[in-house]
Amino acid sequence: SHIPSSVRFFWLPTNPINLMSPNPSPDFNLVSVHTHHCVVDGRLLPLSYLRVLFKLKRTDARFITEKYILNSLMMFITWITPFCTV
Repeated sequence: SHIPSSVRFFWLPTNPINLMSPNPSPDFNLVSVHTHHCVVDGRLLPLSYLRVLFKLKRTDARFITEKYILNSLMMFITWITPFCTV
């Protein structure tokens, strides 16, 4: 174990989060990332926490295509199938 004066943890002040890709999900776009650092006194050492808030926006084109167009097409095929004769 270490005494608190000999060990100090800190996060990078300007950019503590580095993302591998700017758009990690095909369903959402990353709008912003906010971070907040806090230190809590633990039993042996002060504990360092980094709170991260991701603000996401849904990609509208993909959502509309998957939810509405595909469902409408399925309903259309379902209604027409009984009238089709081979």
